[in-house]
Order: sequence, then C-alpha cells, then structure tokens
Amino acid sequence: METIAVYFEPVAKTYGLHRITGVVMVQTPLPFSTWARSGRAKPSPAAPSGRFSFVMLQTDPDGEAAILYAVAPPEEIPAVLESFGRSAAAGPGDPGPDLQPVEMVLFQGPHFYERYGIAAAALDKLREKQVVLLRAGFSGSMAQLVVPYGTAEPAMAALAECLRFP
Repeated sequence: METIAVYFEPVAKTYGLHRITGVVMVQTPLPFSTWARSGRAKPSPAAPSGRFSFVMLQTDPDGEAAILYAVAPPEEIPAVLESFGRSAAAGPGDPGPDLQPVEMVLFQGPHFYERYGIAAAALDKLREKQVVLLRAGFSGSMAQLVVPYGTAEPAMAALAECLRFP
C-alpha cells in the first residue's frame, strides 16, 4: 500500500514580491547553426557583462532553430545577443532583433515544486484581472513574469489577491 499526501494552501505564503523596470525584451530567431557544436551558446570574451534578468529559448516545430527571448537593460542587449552568436545589427534580409519595453514581476518562496497549484493560482488570477503576460518562467523557488511596460503594478496587485507576501 502506498501513502499519498497532498498539500494545499488556500493562500500560498511567499518570501517576497519584486518588480524590475528599465528593461526590454528582445525576440529574435536563433538558428542552431550559430551555436557551438555542443548545442550550448558560445560566450564571447569580448562581450561586456551581458547582464540579463530572463532568458527563454523556444524551438520551432522543425527543430531547426529557436526563438530567443531575453530581458535585460537596453545597453546589455548587444552583449546578450553576442553570447548566443547573434548580432544586434540588422543585415541584408534580416530586420534585426525585435525589442519591446517590458517590466518583470518576481516572487520567491520555498519548495514551489512540492506546492502544487502556485503557478496555476498566479496565472489564473492574472487572467481573471486581464493582465497581459508575455512570458513566464517557474523554478523550484522563483516565479518570473514578463509583462508589458507599465503593467507591473496591476500584475502585483492581482498576485496580492492570491498569494501572501511579507
């Protein structure tokens, strides 16, 4: 006989809620041919810090390329792109990366991987409050939400209805 335990919090407790402003999201195709043979991005020693807040790669249906989404301060975008073998400059037949001003909302907490329903509660509340969500990433202890510029405050207010922050 196996014992199964289910943990449920009507209002989940978290460690904090943070907002990141002054960033842009770059969206650009990233052919796998620009990557190192190992399939990982090649960092460039010539690049500046390449500081970023969020990176997501989404492969295309054919598995030939990915779409790179990265959130960083505008001055860091060229370094972030260069670390993935991509130039920030436009070229023949290439309009260059698409940049969009965004904000990020982050919340942390213990053991999200054991506390089922936290992501669903957050995403459901954002949908209910009609907060546009551009990208989201969840890990064992952090949620990272990318929202259009100027909408972090409504997103934070919505999250405060379903999560408890110190």
